[in-house]
Amino acid sequence: MNHEHLVLCYKLSSAMITTMNNQLREYHLTFQQLLILLYLEEQTEEVAGKDICQYFGISHPTSVGLIARMTKASFIVVEVSKTDRRERILHLANKGREVIEQSRHVIEHLVQHLSDEEQQNFINLLFQLDSISKIEKER
Repeated sequence: MNHEHLVLCYKLSSAMITTMNNQLREYHLTFQQLLILLYLEEQTEEVAGKDICQYFGISHPTSVGLIARMTKASFIVVEVSKTDRRERILHLANKGREVIEQSRHVIEHLVQHLSDEEQQNFINLLFQLDSISKIEKER
């Protein structure tokens, strides 16, 4: 892979984030916040702030700021853990569930021009690249 491919990856990533943020603006939500809401929706176990840091690869201060803004917007509810008072447990609030449903079309817009097979190939490639990046981080 030469540097042009890397630049293309960077441009596509930036354009996708910008596009998503622009489309989500009407819901007073950022792409990163939507991803956190979707993560909370999928989880069957309790989710703590540290889980957000680990899953998304973000720093603790970044997660604290995101959680604070999402709590203020009533997308999530935060409670003190019953087992560790230092830990905060995150729950999806009704408004968070509503905004997920309202914004599903924004997510679908990302891949609407790809066939089902192309979407699956793209997803598989993303998982492969993610696995490779995890291996590289461990070196």
